[in-house]
Amino acid sequence: MPDSPDRLDDDALEPGEPIRRREFDDLADTHRPGPENLDFVPPVRVPEQHPSAPQAEPDPPTERTWSPRWVMIIAAVSVAAVVSAVLFFTSPFAGGGGEPEPTPIAYEVPSEPIEGTVGESLAWYQHTGRGDVEVVDARWETEGTMPPSEGNQYLVLELTITATAGELRVNPLYVSAYDADGNEVFLAPFGGFPPELSEQTLAAGQSSTVNAVFELPPEQSLVMFSDELFNPVLLIDIPAPE
Repeated sequence: MPDSPDRLDDDALEPGEPIRRREFDDLADTHRPGPENLDFVPPVRVPEQHPSAPQAEPDPPTERTWSPRWVMIIAAVSVAAVVSAVLFFTSPFAGGGGEPEPTPIAYEVPSEPIEGTVGESLAWYQHTGRGDVEVVDARWETEGTMPPSEGNQYLVLELTITATAGELRVNPLYVSAYDADGNEVFLAPFGGFPPELSEQTLAAGQSSTVNAVFELPPEQSLVMFSDELFNPVLLIDIPAPE
């Protein structure tokens, strides 16, 4: 079998040197560092350049809108401003828009309460008006819508109230009673003797007949009528039952 042309002659090999192909030896000699291969630059792998993905363009700015709540608030403020302007220009203080209302008369109230008895007409002074009060009848009752508490009875006063000037303000809080020990009581809520005294305003010339009912011990008592500031104006003596 003929020798392969790629193999070296036996006499060309040094002792201990492996047998190699000549073409590999030549290739190794060209890439082996040495003085004759100083200019060799190994190839550098350049990464492939991929085109970047297209950037999304920002959305154009949208026009600002108002919420329904703000729209309602602005509308309410506008309406209030218009109404205020109309009321101002049509009020008596706008100049020539009418005459101002007259100032109510402040009536003088006596500094000391007026004292009286049953069947006597007495003047009831208030800051807004004047009137007359008469205790037409005073009686003691042991029964009512609800029985009085033990030791007490119902004092029923029949009153005739007439306004004589201005406005006379009738109010349950303006009428109270004192027992023999000086304890103040107000109208009994469950007396049950209609028509009972209630809040009302009487103009001059008007009158009202009502009942004022108190729950008290059956003894001599005192009934007080006051003005709007709760100052005593009338003191009416009520005798004990016979």
